[in-house]
Amino acid sequence: MKYLSYFIIAAVMGSTLAACNDDDVAKRELDLILRSHSLSDGTEPRVHSNTPYDLTLDFNCCVEIANANGITVNGQQTSAYVTPGNRMQITVPMILQEGSEYEVNIAEGSLNVIELGENYSFSGQSPAFAVNFKTKQSPDVYVTKTLSNSNATTETKALYDLLLGYYCKKTLTAMMANVAWNNDYSEQINYWTGKYPAINGYDYIHLPYDGTWIDYSDITPVQEWHNAGGIVTIMWHWNVPTEEPQAEPEPSTGDGVLASEEKVMPSDWSGWYKIEASSFASAKEGDVITAQTKDVAAGAQGSFKDGSSWSGLVDGNGVSYEYFDITGDFTITLDSKLLEAIQANGLIISGHDYTLTGVTLASAQAKPLTVSQIEYTVNPDETDFKADNCLVEGTWENTVWKNDLAKVAAHLKELQAAGIPVLWRPFHEAKGNYDVYEEGTGAWFWWGAAGPEVFKELWVAMYDYMKAEGLNNLIWVWTDIPDYIDSAWYPGDEYVDIVGVDIYNKKSVIDIFDKLCETYPSKIITLSECGNVPTVGDMFNAFAEWSWAMPWYNGSDAEHATREWWEATMSSEYAVTRDQLK
Repeated sequence: MKYLSYFIIAAVMGSTLAACNDDDVAKRELDLILRSHSLSDGTEPRVHSNTPYDLTLDFNCCVEIANANGITVNGQQTSAYVTPGNRMQITVPMILQEGSEYEVNIAEGSLNVIELGENYSFSGQSPAFAVNFKTKQSPDVYVTKTLSNSNATTETKALYDLLLGYYCKKTLTAMMANVAWNNDYSEQINYWTGKYPAINGYDYIHLPYDGTWIDYSDITPVQEWHNAGGIVTIMWHWNVPTEEPQAEPEPSTGDGVLASEEKVMPSDWSGWYKIEASSFASAKEGDVITAQTKDVAAGAQGSFKDGSSWSGLVDGNGVSYEYFDITGDFTITLDSKLLEAIQANGLIISGHDYTLTGVTLASAQAKPLTVSQIEYTVNPDETDFKADNCLVEGTWENTVWKNDLAKVAAHLKELQAAGIPVLWRPFHEAKGNYDVYEEGTGAWFWWGAAGPEVFKELWVAMYDYMKAEGLNNLIWVWTDIPDYIDSAWYPGDEYVDIVGVDIYNKKSVIDIFDKLCETYPSKIITLSECGNVPTVGDMFNAFAEWSWAMPWYNGSDAEHATREWWEATMSSEYAVTRDQLK
């Protein structure tokens, strides 16, 4: 039950107090007063709709209700009563709605003064009182009802509609994954509380190692979470090389022709073509020799032989290349054993039922540098990578930008193909402490190091790229900084669907929520990361009505969100868990 106190000064004309002592030596007049301070200045209270509130009216004397029908709220009778334990106070039960106007009326004669002071009594009817106020409108009324991408998938639109439905009514629970690509901590929360959070957070932070110790193309944990009814949010700690990578070899464009004279390979195996050892002087491991063909008959075979022994070449794994079926061009990739043989003895190409038209020697493909050769970081102080070069053609930063975007887009497409919408949160906390230190050196991540204008260009470029790639399963979440809320870093309503904020180690968050609602009124506001903040119920009760609240995954100290925090949060009437989404 909530309590609001309203105090309004009211002078009572003609009310008198008569002395009650026998000799009538004292005679004084005193007004019956409904005292006032709090909301008489026009302050509008913020309320949750359909929640009972008790409005209290404080008088300067003890009173009783003489006529209950004379006390009304917006013209409707109410069950007002003298507050137990305080005879100078009337309690008026109400059901308040947000964005509504109220008038509480106490008609003339509705109250009796039962005690004013020693030797005094009240004469005349109690005066009429009126208390007028209105409640604030809930922030969800002003939020845009459609996504920035008009081509959003049906599942993505449905997810946004779900968020709209809960916004300012309840907060969705969420948990960030440990090491980015699993549901381990959500499982821990279920073990503690018997419930799963509504949202699980993932991160493409380890993209440089994709395909080695982590495989983002394995969407199993995300798919399992989605299939169980959960919501998916993904961020991207975009790690870039600490310095310019060494140039990679380019794929062959057809150079390195070793033979071009056509040679018919008849069915009796009598055809062959020899290439001298000197032709392979510049060859290296990994190079590919291609026999180019035409007129390949059914059942045709090819053969690579040692130029000296005429026996089939055998590689380091014991694989023989003497007889094998072909339907067109055929190749051999040189390992150390094959390279040694052809550089010493040359190569014979043989087989039957095809015509040899040429032979080429070329690199198999551009070879990516191994992980051990490159160090990665998101910290602008630890890398030569410059954000303002990302969109400049010909720079190495532009190459990294294009390659990494293509990799992430490919993985997001895998999720889209599986029907999984994503709360997509790239480029988080861009501003950092940018304005705190000299020359903007306070950016926490490289994407904010060149300032707000460059950052916004990067955001828009990513947005446009993803949209052009047909990625329509993304709800775009932009992150502001709680201590330095600054719309100068905001990419624009047309490129953002939800505004998030990351808050750690604060006992009160309502001022931050209110400021974000004021700064970005058309957007859902969410607590996109948090640690050591009030429980979801406590925040919501204080009108910090986040769309969702996601603690960062717990380190060894488990202080971002303790077991006690989760137990209190998951038991709150304002918290939405995964099972409630079904």
